[in-house]
Amino acid sequence: MARHPVSARAAAATALARRWALDSPLVAAGCVLGGVLLFATQDMLSKVLVVDYSPLEIAWVRYGINTILILPFMVRHHGRALRTRVPLLQGARSLAVLTSAVIFMAGLGYLPQADATSISFLSPLLVTALSIPLLGEKVGIRRWTAVAIGFVGMLVIVRPGSSAFQLPALLPIASATFWALALVLTRRLGVSEAGLTTLTYSTVLPAVILTLLLPFVWRTPDARAVVLMLAIGVVSVLAQYLTILGYSKRPASSLAPLTFTQLVWATMYGYLVFDAIPGPWTWLGAAIIVASGLYTFRRERIVRARRTG
Repeated sequence: MARHPVSARAAAATALARRWALDSPLVAAGCVLGGVLLFATQDMLSKVLVVDYSPLEIAWVRYGINTILILPFMVRHHGRALRTRVPLLQGARSLAVLTSAVIFMAGLGYLPQADATSISFLSPLLVTALSIPLLGEKVGIRRWTAVAIGFVGMLVIVRPGSSAFQLPALLPIASATFWALALVLTRRLGVSEAGLTTLTYSTVLPAVILTLLLPFVWRTPDARAVVLMLAIGVVSVLAQYLTILGYSKRPASSLAPLTFTQLVWATMYGYLVFDAIPGPWTWLGAAIIVASGLYTFRRERIVRARRTG
């Protein structure tokens, strides 16, 4: 029996509404914001653990869980995810990602989470600087000015030469540098490599390296630490999934500024879990870095629009 015309139209409208809802900017933004919250949660859990356990051991659990979860996709694609035309670039990116993660965790053992997070926001600015020698891009005076201002914000937080300066503050700076390198290499790999291939290498290779290093840093975790380490692994996977889902629905330039909301969550966790409140210098420096980062995103969006227009 034929469906009633009104029912057919209603079903079509419902399907269209569902499709619009799934592809709407709000859904994409919600995914990215959720991913940012989970990344901040991952950092908070890491800060709790790094007091008693090596960052290498914590990272081993995280990457181990990620590897286990990615294995079904590797099997499904019959190992094609490991086929690469540029193994050296894939290896370099994987090492940059791993180094950034481990160094940042080490920094969390000494610095308030909000401070380390604020300094890590240098990554977009460092990408601008690294894109010149590694990608051959041209950067105008406006973006260079934004980069310089961002580094001023970092100096405001770190305050070298003052009694408040801490040598461990260099750790999140180094982490941001390695992460920026990973992002630049991701751009290069995006030309010829499938996303699954890059994801596989940046997950499996760090897991293998950490497994080889584990005997040198291993400390048998207690029950509480096991739960927290497993939670880091699960939270990490969920954060990456939500972030990828969000960026698959909307242009990266329109969503990237939302990552700065991680400072809000880092501050909240610092207050609730560690009884730490950022000082005025941290707020001022963070504001400078965020402002320069937002301007950099805007300028890159304008430059891309001119190239494609």
